[in-house]
Amino acid sequence: MLDTGRYAITTPEYGSKIEEITEALEDGHEYYPDYWELFSIAVTGDGCCGGSYNFHANTYFNKNTTALFGWGMTHIEATIPINSVIFLTGQVEADTSGFDHFGFGFKVGW
Repeated sequence: MLDTGRYAITTPEYGSKIEEITEALEDGHEYYPDYWELFSIAVTGDGCCGGSYNFHANTYFNKNTTALFGWGMTHIEATIPINSVIFLTGQVEADTSGFDHFGFGFKVGW
């Protein structure tokens, strides 16, 4: 994303996608104003006991650094099935100042 005055990367809640800032504001999407690039890995597969597992990791690069690829933040989410209706979930987020968010829980569906 070379035109950071026109485009931004939305937060994970809004899909971590590149969109025009005016469009993000019109749609009420939150975005990261300080990041210019995103490297993302997503993996989904069938769980051993029913259900499916998900793993998603985003690494954002800061536009306010002098390094070529200045790391800014990493956001990781995972969902692991215990059986077909119970899932363990976890999230972790770290930036240049340290761990910003750490969470875990479970989801139940029927």
